[in-house]
Amino acid sequence: MSSIENNDNNNNAVDAGSTDEAEDEEYPKNVYIMKSNNQLRELHTLLRDRTTCRSDFKFYADRLIRLIVEAALDQLPYIPCEIITPTGHSFSGLRHEKGTLCVSLMRSGEAMEKGLRECCRSIRIGKILINDGQVIYAKLPADTHRRHILVTYPVITTGSTVITGLEVLLKDYQCKQSNIILITLFSTPDEISGIAPNHFGQKYFENETNKRKLQQRQVKLDENQSKEQSTLAKLQECVHIVEQSQFEKNEAIVERDQMKIELVETQKRLKKFIDEMNEKINIEKQKIEQIYEEKLKENIEKIRQVEERCSQYELTIDRLAREKTSLATDLDEWKNRIQRQEIDLNQASDSVKLQVQKAMRERDQANSNTMQIRTDFEKLLLQRLELKTTSPTHIYEYLLLGSTQNRLNDIEGELLNSKKHCLELTEEINRLTRENLMLKSIKQTLERSREENIDAITVILNKREQDYRTTIENLELQRHQSLSSLEDLVCNQNTILSKLRLYSRQLTNEIETILEQKNEIVQEITVENQELRMKLSNAYQRLEQTDTQLLQHNDTHIKLKQRLIELNNKIKEYENIINQIKTKDLIDYQQRLAYMSQRS
Repeated sequence: MSSIENNDNNNNAVDAGSTDEAEDEEYPKNVYIMKSNNQLRELHTLLRDRTTCRSDFKFYADRLIRLIVEAALDQLPYIPCEIITPTGHSFSGLRHEKGTLCVSLMRSGEAMEKGLRECCRSIRIGKILINDGQVIYAKLPADTHRRHILVTYPVITTGSTVITGLEVLLKDYQCKQSNIILITLFSTPDEISGIAPNHFGQKYFENETNKRKLQQRQVKLDENQSKEQSTLAKLQECVHIVEQSQFEKNEAIVERDQMKIELVETQKRLKKFIDEMNEKINIEKQKIEQIYEEKLKENIEKIRQVEERCSQYELTIDRLAREKTSLATDLDEWKNRIQRQEIDLNQASDSVKLQVQKAMRERDQANSNTMQIRTDFEKLLLQRLELKTTSPTHIYEYLLLGSTQNRLNDIEGELLNSKKHCLELTEEINRLTRENLMLKSIKQTLERSREENIDAITVILNKREQDYRTTIENLELQRHQSLSSLEDLVCNQNTILSKLRLYSRQLTNEIETILEQKNEIVQEITVENQELRMKLSNAYQRLEQTDTQLLQHNDTHIKLKQRLIELNNKIKEYENIINQIKTKDLIDYQQRLAYMSQRS
């Protein structure tokens, strides 16, 4: 499997769609070349462009490797199978036959392992390390001879490494040639034409000599040619080593420049990232501080308003308490006044009753005295009548009777006065009773009004007390709410501060890790620079050695050219001799034929 382009004078790519006949004539049948399309041409262009960076080169190389691996997997055997789809229908398809092995020819063959694993995740991988045509390391499974083998080697130049690896598989592990598939990205047509017929089931091609006389000379010529080829191969190897060292040097310089650029870019990105994070942290910190100050001001204003309301309510409560105490004292004074008035009224009524009783007793006594006087007067009148008819002694008695009658008249006058006084007293008693009744009614009205006032005042006081309690409870609730909101704000502030601290710690940790990575990268870069310097110094040494060897080889090459010229001259002499011998043989043969014809 190969993605090949011809490097002829016209530099045209081999297109399997348009030049199938040419490819069938140029390459063996067991060589499969991917058809050239726009995608492959683009990948070849990007891979061969010297301005392509390292990451892009890896990406496009992986893409090309995956395409070639998928084309190689198409050459493996598949088994027909039937499956059931999620809709319940049967589907006849193909399933890959198990037992595939990947053999990567180290070290360049390992570059194709990633693309192969992306296409076949469970494929087993073996490794063969070859250096200067010698197998240094080979690790393959025990059942390699039973597996289909995919050999990965991206670039084939001389083909010696691939041939050695194939010989290891064929001879050491007894693998079948038909089970081996070689996957390569780039190859020259000569090497493909040389590897394919010799190591994939084709026959060897050999040349035969027909003349025995020239064997020794031909052997010498072959030896000279082999020596010349060996010297040319050594020269090519030296040139290749020089070019490779120069390429490694340029690659090392480019990698060093790229590492420097990447280091500068990473430093810039780190600095920019740290600056952005610091700006974000400062902005968030300022926002949080502003929000916290605004919330704090709002809470302080709310607390001040609540305190003012509490002070106002406390003042109103004190005023109402004072009013309540003043009303209670007024009620007590009114109660005392009413009690004193009741006591005075009772005393006045009692004194009036006593006077009335005393006057009644005096009236009764006066009535009894008047009755007795009347009886005595009647007796006296009777006696007077009896005495008129009697002696003058009775005149004295009659005079006494007149005096008694006068006294009786006086007593009757006194009785009349006492009656008048009694009437006055009764009128006074009636007046006092009326006043008493009026006072009782006033007392009842006052008591009713007092009770009503007390009830109204108690209702008002209870209502106000309840209102004050509700307002106090509301204020307490508002206070608790404000306190809870303050606590929430404090908790939020603490959480925000803790988050900021954690965020800052994380940032510091990330910055430390980034700095550690930076230090590690710097150390790695310094180590790589040291290694590159060592490699460059070694390359310079090798260049000097190769220069000296090239000078020596140039000398030997000049000598060999002179020797070749001499050998060519000798060959020409030998050819002339051979031609002379041939002509002599022909002449002898013709003479013999003529002689034979003459004799016959």
